[in-house]
Amino acid sequence: MLPYSGEMPTPSQHTIDLGHGLFIDYSFTSSTELDWDLRFEKLELAHGSMSVGTPTGPVGVSTDLVRGQLEITIDPLTGVVGLTAMIEVREPGVEPPTWKTVVDLTEPHLTLIDPTKGLVAGSETGYAPTVAGYGPNGPSGDGVTRFHISDDQRVLADVGRIVKQRLFADTGPLTLNIIACVGLGADPGKGPGVYADPESPWFNVFFGVYQVDCAKADGWTRPFGYEAANGVDSVVHGEDLVRIGTADWNWFSNYLCGVPAEICIEYSNIDMGAVSFQPPPTVVRCGNSNWHQVSMSGVKVASGYESNAPGAQQLVENSILTPTWQQSFGLPCPRPEYTTSFIPTVLRSALFMAYNEDDTAYHTLMFGGTAGVDTEEAFLQAQVDAAVANIKSHYPDAGFPLG
Repeated sequence: MLPYSGEMPTPSQHTIDLGHGLFIDYSFTSSTELDWDLRFEKLELAHGSMSVGTPTGPVGVSTDLVRGQLEITIDPLTGVVGLTAMIEVREPGVEPPTWKTVVDLTEPHLTLIDPTKGLVAGSETGYAPTVAGYGPNGPSGDGVTRFHISDDQRVLADVGRIVKQRLFADTGPLTLNIIACVGLGADPGKGPGVYADPESPWFNVFFGVYQVDCAKADGWTRPFGYEAANGVDSVVHGEDLVRIGTADWNWFSNYLCGVPAEICIEYSNIDMGAVSFQPPPTVVRCGNSNWHQVSMSGVKVASGYESNAPGAQQLVENSILTPTWQQSFGLPCPRPEYTTSFIPTVLRSALFMAYNEDDTAYHTLMFGGTAGVDTEEAFLQAQVDAAVANIKSHYPDAGFPLG
């Protein structure tokens, strides 16, 4: 049996005390990979690594003091990190050798992670729209990204808990599934990005798809974004839309990109008096189904802009995911005319939304885009056209039934 090969766990690692001198130390080396060690006091017994959704199978342990096996898995949709283990230790001073079971875990739940893989219209495949006429643009990541907005503490990014407490304290938990698209810089993932460029129409702009899931067991009696569950006759609940947009821009996007928490908090106060819904929501046909078309303006959010002027606030590493988020959305793009970091933007948006219901939950779909209030109308219209094309091509039956 070899001595424990590393230092004792650092603050970035997590430790599970199994009792009897047994510990599991684990840490995420990326958003999808986990390393772990089983140790007895300071002696390493076993080591493993795994990827989300790809279990490695049980790992056996056999030493003169400890024997048994354990398995760690990560559910790709719920983010549940599962541990099953059966471990025995040798009774000291007893001959012939006698073994005592000290760990017998059959219920696999070790911790929770976020974000996870998500679903849109029942599929993990993320069909991303593309906007014509405004330079390169496309998805900021692969597939569908899911955040769990709940009071549960999660590792990697514990931002869903922040959003729950600050923006959805009076509702049950919900899950947000996102296909996020942005304008792409000349060298995506490496050079300055237009998302962080205040001189670009793509500055602080997302377009794409949301699906918000609300479980009936969690107290939801209506679909997210609607006053009640009345099908195509449902009335849009505008405050839900403002809150989820505020959550996405300030927290799921810019906070994870490195915007300091105090900036995100500053722009997370909901002021419905500043928001307008003009024209009022209307029912339109798109594909083989009906949708509510919603126009909204006046939501003010922080940006991920970082100035290089002397004394300007700088981005910080809020999560292990921060470098990945910056590469996905576009690296900082300082401009000499803009000497203050994280300058806010006031947004307007155009959405097509509908919901469906099953025995356990409501699922609200939203397709659309955003633009700064001072950006030309044609830019937002191009995103609307892209949303319509996306629905017709990939989600023609996802809205309300015709007739």
